[in-house]
Amino acid sequence: MRTRIKLHFKKVIMRAHLRLDLPTYSNAANRPNIKGSRTWNVFHDLVRSAAVVSSLLSHIALILELARGERGGSFFAAICVAKPIYMYITKDDMWSNKFIAYATNPNFLRSRDLLSLAIEQKYKQEVLSGSLEGYIINEFDKAHTALKGTSDEFPTEAYRASRSPFVVICTSLLGDLPLMYCAVNAIMSPETLSISALAIHQQTVVSIHSAITRITQQGSSINKNLNHIKSLYDGLNVRNSIPDGTFSYPDCESPKKKGMAISVRDVSFRYPGPSDTRFALKNVSFDIPASSLVVIVGANGSGKSSLVNLLTRLHYPTSGTILVDGKPMDEYRSRDLRRAIALLTQDHVLFPVSVGENIAIGDPDCEDGPEKMERIQAAARLGGAAEVIRKLDQGLEEMTEREETLCSSPFPLPPGPLKEIAGRVERYTEFSGGEVQRLVASRTFMRISSGKVKLVVADEPTSAMDPEGEYELFKALRKVQDGMTMIFITHRFGHLTKHADLILCLKDGELIELGTHRELIARDGEYSKLFNIQASAFAEDILLVTAPSTLNITKDLLPVPELDFSVPRSRSTFAFECNFYSELD
Repeated sequence: MRTRIKLHFKKVIMRAHLRLDLPTYSNAANRPNIKGSRTWNVFHDLVRSAAVVSSLLSHIALILELARGERGGSFFAAICVAKPIYMYITKDDMWSNKFIAYATNPNFLRSRDLLSLAIEQKYKQEVLSGSLEGYIINEFDKAHTALKGTSDEFPTEAYRASRSPFVVICTSLLGDLPLMYCAVNAIMSPETLSISALAIHQQTVVSIHSAITRITQQGSSINKNLNHIKSLYDGLNVRNSIPDGTFSYPDCESPKKKGMAISVRDVSFRYPGPSDTRFALKNVSFDIPASSLVVIVGANGSGKSSLVNLLTRLHYPTSGTILVDGKPMDEYRSRDLRRAIALLTQDHVLFPVSVGENIAIGDPDCEDGPEKMERIQAAARLGGAAEVIRKLDQGLEEMTEREETLCSSPFPLPPGPLKEIAGRVERYTEFSGGEVQRLVASRTFMRISSGKVKLVVADEPTSAMDPEGEYELFKALRKVQDGMTMIFITHRFGHLTKHADLILCLKDGELIELGTHRELIARDGEYSKLFNIQASAFAEDILLVTAPSTLNITKDLLPVPELDFSVPRSRSTFAFECNFYSELD
């Protein structure tokens, strides 16, 4: 029963967490603050309180019966001490011994990992942007079905529950025997009640007093526990901050290989919360044509990531409107929009599942089989994770970090087998920041290969990669564009801007420039400044692009294949090392 009750409430807790959008979830008051094990304690306290009340009524009834006559005898005294003596003889407690315990059942471990994936805040953004709610619930159901009633109790509780039913039954009966004897004796032979019954009467009064005290002490606890249960179910009815529309996306008339067209109209945004009054974005307006490649640039704190959060439906504008394919974004179902978006950020993390599933979960609807494995391997190659996986002992089956199950006795473990096992179990591979970003990028390529994606957003996804890894990743993303709209945010944007159809330059939450690379360089504004700062890191002779009058240097003038760059007439030095650009395709 305990396992079933905990399972029921675990699923309720998961649903309460998974249904919340990011702004609503960021408010801790909206998150159910209760665990599955806590719900069993609530139920147990209620049952125990009912038992105390029942015991109290029984003692009162016994006193009334004892008052009618005598009852006594050494036999009664013997059965009163039978239970504690029997419990002492049959005592078998794990805590009195040295031990270790840890979980090995793969279905139990998976169910714990999926529960963590559903309720941990660090996974929230990716779960939401990946539309993984249904996948997590379905996989959790599969894992628990495979457990087939296996107990998920804490090891000491499971050990206690594994004791012989005979011992448990005898202990229970011996505890009830004195009361049963008194009741039967009083009913069958009321004339035998003697002065000795007074002692029993007194003891019963003490028991009644104890029962009343327990009821008083548990009163506040019962009320508190009931409020916890109420708050859990209230969490299922919390209204999300982001309004949900009714239209599906994409509609049946939308071309299959056409990307998402986005129009931003006078949008301002500040993050929810009374303490944050600063606007992250102020009166931003622009248009992104379908199937275009866009680069968003700006210094830290300029509002780039905030803009991405709005475009991917993770947050909602404070004012203004965002149109998707000509229709207000809030008229579409949020889940449909997110399914059509692949979001790759520097904040994405590995899920507590195998490396293979970390990639496969990019397309949660993909069915198991040879084709799925081929797609996983292809995504790993595109994301740059193939070499990382090759070095792992178990390859795609290698586990990332997961919930710990190991526990041991409170006594220090002496040298020996137990200590060796305790130091060996539940050790998982640690990945570097660059390896994590490659695996997460592979997950994104898996999502793209589903054929459902119309918008790809990459927000600083290579912050922990070396320049070569960054270049290869962006090259792979451009290679698979195939009509999708792509938006890139990166501090090292030099090798992207020449491919961009549109560049948006933000500063202090405002859109101050937009256009192509050539247009923005000619304006000699913020973008030109940022571009030249980056260029200086790769040039021996630094050139600051300041003049609108330019001289076009082409491949006829320089021994660099397909190089086309503009240099002001007033300068005689070349800004970039040719080798840097000659390697770019």
